[in-house]
Amino acid sequence: MKPIPNAKECKPANFLCPPPPGLSALCLAAWSCVAVLAPATSRASLMAHEGFNYSVGSGNLSGQAGGFGWQGAWQTVNNGASSVQAGSLTAGANAPVGYDALSVGNAAFTPNGTRAGRFLDTSAGGPFALKGYLDGNGDIGAAGKTIYISFLQQPNAADNNYYEFEFHRGNLGDPGRIGGVGNDTGGSANVYLRTPSNAQTQIGAGSAAVSFYVVRIDFLGGNDTVTVYQNPTSATEPASPTLTVAGAGDMSFNGISFGAFANGRTVAHDEVRVGETWADVVSPGAYSMGNWDGGGANYNWSTAGNWDNDVVPVFATLLTFAGNTGLSNTNDLTGVSANGITFDAAAGAFTLNGNVLGLNGNIMFNADPAAPITQTLNLPLAPAGNFSVDTRTNGNITIIGNITGPGSELTQTSAGNAGLLTLAGTNVLKGLVVNGGTNRITGATEIDGIGGGSFFYLADGQVTRKATLIIENGGSLSVNGGFQDAAVIGRDGGVATLVQNGGTFNFNINDGAHEFLFVGASGNPNTRAEYDLNGGVLDMNGKTLGIALGANTVITGVVNQVGGVITN
Repeated sequence: MKPIPNAKECKPANFLCPPPPGLSALCLAAWSCVAVLAPATSRASLMAHEGFNYSVGSGNLSGQAGGFGWQGAWQTVNNGASSVQAGSLTAGANAPVGYDALSVGNAAFTPNGTRAGRFLDTSAGGPFALKGYLDGNGDIGAAGKTIYISFLQQPNAADNNYYEFEFHRGNLGDPGRIGGVGNDTGGSANVYLRTPSNAQTQIGAGSAAVSFYVVRIDFLGGNDTVTVYQNPTSATEPASPTLTVAGAGDMSFNGISFGAFANGRTVAHDEVRVGETWADVVSPGAYSMGNWDGGGANYNWSTAGNWDNDVVPVFATLLTFAGNTGLSNTNDLTGVSANGITFDAAAGAFTLNGNVLGLNGNIMFNADPAAPITQTLNLPLAPAGNFSVDTRTNGNITIIGNITGPGSELTQTSAGNAGLLTLAGTNVLKGLVVNGGTNRITGATEIDGIGGGSFFYLADGQVTRKATLIIENGGSLSVNGGFQDAAVIGRDGGVATLVQNGGTFNFNINDGAHEFLFVGASGNPNTRAEYDLNGGVLDMNGKTLGIALGANTVITGVVNQVGGVITN
């Protein structure tokens, strides 16, 4: 989904009215620049949006992290993965005039027998917390608040179960489903509202055409009221809803899933919006998709003119940096997170500075640049979970800011087994995997394993993977704690080299089961591993340095010591 702007940003010296909070300065200015904007009382805040503006593919929705107001990416919850299908859903006469103009990307398609879901951003710095929507459990459902959710839905047939737009709390599968809109009633061609008691209340007739729904939830401390509008055509909230269920139970939620099961049912969804008012989700106006254009008076992230549609993004969102304007820019916001950072292949060399940025997704290029370039992150990162950094043949990334991710594993990937990732800060992670390209440590990186889910691998498990890790003079790498497996340079067919030009490599896995650093470990004869010690200190702390551990086959493992010291 690419939003259609409905206003022009005004930038004179003096305004006749102050800019609305969180929006660019849209107002009647002294020099007669007029902005088309709904009255302040009708639009409060669009807190989350997903328009599925991703590349079309089969089973490729999982891992996509666009839109804003979400925590992490789409997940495959049950069985096969959902897809991104070509073209947006359009409601036509089933939605207000002009609504379909906002829907110009693609849509999500859920095959039969599957479920896909995604959590909303309920972090302390997220949009729902900032607007006071979180209850005592950290879910969206604070007593006294009202929330609106709109979406487009199209099943492949109107009758027989099962398809549903689902509300979830704590779990994106059946255990966490607390409500939904769809059909879970065999033999019926109607659409129903599911409430926490699992009761099904009829909304209206179903259809294989695209339907537009707006769901309003009035949170009343656990015995909430749910109002549903099926195919509303009014730009304002109708006086008579399609359905109202009072005393529906606890409708607090923190995630949304799409499900399709039984009887060959499939379903497509599009244009998911969550806001404070009817106008937010029915006629949201211009908003940013997190695309940097550098058009502001300065290059601060809080300046609306630096973003698409001249609106500061609603965080968390996927950030994309393109063009050649504002190459050195500053995150002057506090408590914000990105669902990922993408650098356009044709962009100039950016340097991102400023305050700590939460990270809910990956760092990558959208394609291989035509010529070598380095994109630099000179701001602290606080990943919420495991993340990847994808380098390209001509696409290098340098992270100068400290990475504080004691519960996160960093995986470096590269489609061409090329590109350089430089870690120059002071970093704390639970795991490090280099599966392509070169990882260069010039700062201090500490890998503190937490047992299950912690790995230290170079070129893991595929013959197509080639990886290099370099520890430079003045750099340090520490591998400590408990891990799910031994540390391996070149594993199960991978080709890997660790080059130590100086600094310190402190190896101290101490879980009693995986206290080995293997230079090559595999039953695959294509495995090749090498440790080149040119300087510095390799401190094994009494642990085992193993060379070429082959399982009933011959593999290659080499240690070349030109300089430096190996100590135990």
